[in-house]
Amino acid sequence: MNHGINKLKLFRALYFPLMVIFAASFFAGQGWAKVKKTEPVSDMVISEPKPVEDIEFLDGAGETRKLSESEGNVRIVNFWALWCFPCKEEMPSLAKLQADYKDKGLKIIPLANGTDGAEQIKNFYKKNHIDALDIFIDDGNKNFKTFTLKGLPTSIIINKKGEEVARISGYNDWESKKTKDFIEKLLAE
Repeated sequence: MNHGINKLKLFRALYFPLMVIFAASFFAGQGWAKVKKTEPVSDMVISEPKPVEDIEFLDGAGETRKLSESEGNVRIVNFWALWCFPCKEEMPSLAKLQADYKDKGLKIIPLANGTDGAEQIKNFYKKNHIDALDIFIDDGNKNFKTFTLKGLPTSIIINKKGEEVARISGYNDWESKKTKDFIEKLLAE
């Protein structure tokens, strides 16, 4: 009889708090909980220009695409996922940046996590009025590994010569003056 009571006490003491934390994290990530807008936590790390591998990824129709297809443009390869709250939070400002600079030579390649499907991404874009970004998927997350990323969101900024010149790890405000000044400098080169 005592064993049943001990198991219940153990459940209450250990498992219940963990389940509460898990549920709170899950619902916050799904946008169901009222969450304060994410503050930018990233810092742009500018590096000496280094060559970038011509990576492959899938488009929204499942066709294989290559990074070199947008050669000659300044490119931002943004690694993100639908389950990643900060990733979803930055997508509208990333879309606005693309809309503002696409005719000036900027190409944003939002590479969704390989577990995200094109239809789910399309629904997310529609729900959030994102129409300036294409749907691209990092099939098997191989490009995440190629760039040796540590987490999401992460953005790789590539100059017109095809060299990585900066990396942003974490949520970024793509409409900030600092970010726009850096992009405009690259576009002018």
